[in-house]
Amino acid sequence: MSFSKNLKIEAYDSWEKGFNHPFIQELGKGILAKKTFQFYLLQDYLYLFEYAKVFALAAAKSDNEHQLFHFVEAQYSILATELDLHRQYMLDYAIEKEEFNTVQPSFYNRSYTANMLAIGHSGGVAEIIAAILPCAWTYYDYASRLKKR
Repeated sequence: MSFSKNLKIEAYDSWEKGFNHPFIQELGKGILAKKTFQFYLLQDYLYLFEYAKVFALAAAKSDNEHQLFHFVEAQYSILATELDLHRQYMLDYAIEKEEFNTVQPSFYNRSYTANMLAIGHSGGVAEIIAAILPCAWTYYDYASRLKKR
């Protein structure tokens, strides 16, 4: 069994608790309150800037051209695609442009991104990957499962 699968088995209870969280379930059913989604969009918008910085740190610590290219490409995708998508969603959900630039990160957002950035500064490529993968893995898994419904 792969290392990743072992990790997922070990984290099963937490993983499922996340999937069964009311936010995820209501989002999947299309019944999430507009205010809640607006808050999420703004917080995720802030998160993406910090997430992109972690990819920059990974790129700077890359051991080879392949790693460097991967991290720079991922960072570019965040900055050029995901942030634009968020801006459009925020406008679609009646969030004023001024709020994009004035919103402050929540305690949880700040804590999570500060931890990722600290790992980015102090760790190597492997540690940075370990810090960023849970986000990608859970988003992919949760979205895949919700899509099947």
